[in-house]
Formats: sequence, C-alpha cells, structure tokens
Amino acid sequence: MIKPRWFSPSPLPKYPGLGYQDAAIVDSYLRTKPAGLVRVSYSVPVGQGRPQTVDTTPAIAADWKYLTSLKVDAIFEFTDRVELCEIKPNAGAGAIGQLLCYNILMRQAIFTQLPIYNVILTDDIHPDVALCAGLLNIRVRTIAPPSRRVPI
Repeated sequence: MIKPRWFSPSPLPKYPGLGYQDAAIVDSYLRTKPAGLVRVSYSVPVGQGRPQTVDTTPAIAADWKYLTSLKVDAIFEFTDRVELCEIKPNAGAGAIGQLLCYNILMRQAIFTQLPIYNVILTDDIHPDVALCAGLLNIRVRTIAPPSRRVPI
C-alpha cells in the first residue's frame, strides 16, 4: 500500500525530492491555482525497489526499499481525479516511459478510488513526444517557469 506524504496545494520553499528545474516548473504550476486541486505529494516511491543482498535491520531494509524504488515526481489529487505527474524540463520520450511504469506500479498498490491519469508537466516538449503522449492518453501541461519567462 502506497502512503504518500501529502502537502497543501500551494508553493513550498523546497519540494521534497525535486531538483531545482523540476521545482521551478511545479512552483509555476501551483501558482496558477488549478481548480479542484486538493493536495499534492512529491517523490512518491512505487514498486518493490532492488532486492537486498545482506541481512539487516528492519529500519535499514525500509530505507533500502525507499532509496531503490522508482519514484513518481508528484501526485496531484483533485476532487474528481488523481494525476501521476512526471515533471520534466524539455520533456522527451523518457517521460512517457516513466509514466507508463509508474501507472502500472501504482495500480498494483491502490491508494485511491478516484480515476488515475498520467500527466507530463514541463516547460517544453518535443512535438513528436507530445503527439505520442496524446495517442497514449497522457496529458501534457506546458508551464513556463519564471526563469524562462524573460525574453531573450
């Protein structure tokens, strides 16, 4: 069972598990105040992680599982749906593959009765990747972080 650590849907000083570029995109998205957004969780582990090779304490085993698990960048829970979100600056085809894996692993560990959607949250996406995402029912949200809003 997945137990996300939930945060209110507002900008944070630091986003758990996210790098600075990912954080800038999330921050910009949250500042748009998406309608119906109830709560957000970041860097959510899914799957089993890598197997342990030595006997150890339960605490170290839990840490190992967390460290070696795949992680969904963000889960956005709305009043009517849940969005698994891969946050990718300059999103490429890898974002699609990651989301498809996360979706399969998430459905094996049901934590909600709401419908689950895949979303790529990005500042830019290759047109062919956007086309493929659409054909796979993956939603794409393009958000310009503050650093990219300055004209060149």
